[in-house]
Amino acid sequence: GRILSEIIRQMLVAHSRLRVGLVPNMGNNIVLQSLRAGTIDVYPEYTGNLLTGKDALGLDVPADKARISATVRQGMQSRFHLVLLDLFGLNNTYALCVPRATAERDGLQRISDLAHAPELRVVVDLEFLDRPDGWRGLALAYGLHPQQKPRQISPDLLYRALEGGEADVVCGFATDWQIDALDLVVLADDRGYFPLYHAAPLVREALLNRHPEVRDILNRLVGRIDDVTMRRLNAAVALGKRSEEAVAREFLAEQKLLGP
Repeated sequence: GRILSEIIRQMLVAHSRLRVGLVPNMGNNIVLQSLRAGTIDVYPEYTGNLLTGKDALGLDVPADKARISATVRQGMQSRFHLVLLDLFGLNNTYALCVPRATAERDGLQRISDLAHAPELRVVVDLEFLDRPDGWRGLALAYGLHPQQKPRQISPDLLYRALEGGEADVVCGFATDWQIDALDLVVLADDRGYFPLYHAAPLVREALLNRHPEVRDILNRLVGRIDDVTMRRLNAAVALGKRSEEAVAREFLAEQKLLGP
């Protein structure tokens, strides 16, 4: 999220006369409130969060997932006067991951395969058990009955539990850099449980009315940041110890998006 925010900020600074600052460490539970109140103007958000979130639209996942972006775009504008711009390209969906050795040993390729391995220990982040698109619905959809209840831990400790042998399955995100770095197998969501979590700038309608150029500037990012690219950028910060600002600037320079 910080990298995407930096990309948005640098695009606006490069192509407009607006003064743009970042509000750091804002919890997801207050972002929508802040957007509606005008405390912030732009936020990189995910369609799946807006579709199912209780503070957002609170809708069920449609059978035709291709409708999600349009449904979210229409609902957020009509209900909250917030505009979802064009999609970056990445789908930061939940990803159930296992070490490659575990996948090969137990024949795990799909989430449904976990039903045959109830002894595996699952770790999830602090929100996942209670989310409307979280564990309860997932377990029901796939008939999962692990011998141990999934353990909730801080997001930055999820993969450490896997590395330390304290867990066998981690519920992370598709853009997590650890997937490549740890050579993990992402289990296919073969029953289509999770909605699409396409990322895009969510912008206050009032800002676009005053500064319509913001839409055109940020829509230059459409399709530029897929899952693989986002994992690479995340790794540059986490493993390369580089700042989000520097990583965002290098990416935009590679894409030739900082020039006129």
